[in-house]
Amino acid sequence: MQEDNIYLNRLRKGDIEAFRCLFDQYHHKVFDYAIRFVRNRQVAEELTSDAFMKLWNKRSQLKVEGSICQLLFVMTKGLAIDYLRKMAKTTESRALYLKHCEGQMKVEPINDLFEKNMVAIEEAIKKLPPKRKRVFELRYQEELSYQQIAQELDVSPNTVKVHLNKATKYLKKQVQFQFEWALLVLASVLVNLPT
Repeated sequence: MQEDNIYLNRLRKGDIEAFRCLFDQYHHKVFDYAIRFVRNRQVAEELTSDAFMKLWNKRSQLKVEGSICQLLFVMTKGLAIDYLRKMAKTTESRALYLKHCEGQMKVEPINDLFEKNMVAIEEAIKKLPPKRKRVFELRYQEELSYQQIAQELDVSPNTVKVHLNKATKYLKKQVQFQFEWALLVLASVLVNLPT
């Protein structure tokens, strides 16, 4: 624990050697922890690297109560949950869309139809007014909450909500059929986002 504090103080000052020592000391523990969540060696390695990168990037702001290992575990768990959530959303969204299309369209391959409809949505998003487009991107691509978007753009959360409502109406009008199901896909992707 005392050794951790010494490394932590050095790390805060940007000491790369301290970072290497922490990496060497905790890399295997963090990897073992990550693989319990994702059950995939490659992904666990990526999450481990991301956790250490996060430790390095936030070094000047670190406040550790407990051990650095515990802090790395907390970071790794957050990264693993984000990864699993994104994977689940992508899988569920595509499955939901494909299930709908299976009964509707026999002419076009389903995956092609999915891609075509998503391209139509992306093209319509490009035509949104700049501020509305930015709000839409922050919400749906960067997955920020209404409050975070409001802070980023220096507007009220209600203004964010208005922009998103108007963007949704505009996109629905522009894309028509494709939008209904792409929006359903988008909605299933966003089910767990904070408001």
